[in-house]
Amino acid sequence: MIIREALTNDIPSLSKLARKTYSETFGEGLTPEQLKSILENTRSEEYFKSVIDKDTILVALINDSIVGYIQLSNVRYSVKGIRITDQDQAIHSIYVDSDFQGKGVGRSLMDAAFSHPRIKKAENIFIDVYSENTRALNFYTGYGFKTVGKIDFKIDEKIIGFDLVLMKHAE
Repeated sequence: MIIREALTNDIPSLSKLARKTYSETFGEGLTPEQLKSILENTRSEEYFKSVIDKDTILVALINDSIVGYIQLSNVRYSVKGIRITDQDQAIHSIYVDSDFQGKGVGRSLMDAAFSHPRIKKAENIFIDVYSENTRALNFYTGYGFKTVGKIDFKIDEKIIGFDLVLMKHAE
């Protein structure tokens, strides 16, 4: 497995993986309209084109195919009672193709993220996760993340649930 920063020509593959993985994981709990909105706004090629120069996206490749990615960004939300500074960073998303889950791809991506200068310079690292995604919650707590709050999960400005916000002090 090779892990490297995403390139502009990776965008179609990134979008395809993000759309597939998100649909498989959360698609049944959303209406078709909600799913379409999320996929267009946060998992489309246009979305990745808009963030590739400001976020850091690391991709995992096996046999020259992208099988996972992790997106690092500035923190894009606020949490009641938690002071977020410009030095803080977020793991905005981490996705692994379902055919490769349980094979160490997610762990390799997370380890690469923690070795990246963007995260090494952070004071705190945040991640938000769907409150019922136990597998992801267990994965993040294994890395020392602790729940510090929750944020509304909105689709087209309509609140449909909430995500837990987890935080870890940088080492």
